[in-house]
Amino acid sequence: MAALEKSIKEFKGDPKRVVLTGYSAGGNGTWSLASRYTDRFAAIVPICSFIFKFKGGTSGVEYPALAPADAGDPYAFIARKVVSLPVWIFHGDADKNVSVEESRKMAGALKAVGANVQYTEFPGVDHNAWDPAYARHDLIEWMLKQRRR
Repeated sequence: MAALEKSIKEFKGDPKRVVLTGYSAGGNGTWSLASRYTDRFAAIVPICSFIFKFKGGTSGVEYPALAPADAGDPYAFIARKVVSLPVWIFHGDADKNVSVEESRKMAGALKAVGANVQYTEFPGVDHNAWDPAYARHDLIEWMLKQRRR
């Protein structure tokens, strides 16, 4: 967060228009940071992301679960933390690395708490859902419209 603040200052960014996005482990980081610093972001865009304890198939890196073990429904736990943020989730339905169910469940949990959420699933797309997501003009336009209150 200190690096973000430094970057905003150095490049004269608008602190009310910071959109957090990341894919795969970065998508996990998106949920993690957004759930802890909700008041810092205008919106979030997690791509092929996850919230559960996860071991990277290629990297072998172990990522901790984002919700505490006693949270009950971990998706609902994270959804309640980020309910105030506009969210656009992307995932490929053929993802063999991170199950598309992770994004489906997060989208459902966000809808259940009344969040402003969009969910886009790419048919036949494996783990690299970020290329088609970031290539969308409507995503870029959506991100540019977001402003923290």
